[in-house]
Amino acid sequence: MNKTNELPATVRARCISAVRDYDRMRQELCNILYSSPQHDGQPKGNSVTDQTGSKAIRMAELGEQCKAIEQAIITIPDFYRQGILNQINYPEIRYDTSYASAQTWSHWKHEFLFQIAINMKYITILK
Repeated sequence: MNKTNELPATVRARCISAVRDYDRMRQELCNILYSSPQHDGQPKGNSVTDQTGSKAIRMAELGEQCKAIEQAIITIPDFYRQGILNQINYPEIRYDTSYASAQTWSHWKHEFLFQIAINMKYITILK
């Protein structure tokens, strides 16, 4: 790995957290999509609320984060995808080094996290 592709520790941690939170974000997206409006039966107060707008904004945020992860994983060869996801979500699981070295696994994990960082605009690449 060259120095230009190194992720700052905080960015790396944010990317790992996003991957670990992916299933919850997808579930929240579904919950928002299929939820019905909640009314407490009380007359409207003097505050203006737009539940539909708030839901749309939240769905857009979650959708962008999920899309960033989904687009990053497809840049990784099929062969390594599940192993990388397993290792990020369950750090106690070790890579299967019977067909790829630990260095190869580490390389693809780094590429995955690096692509997430780009997709989520945590970093920018100047060309």
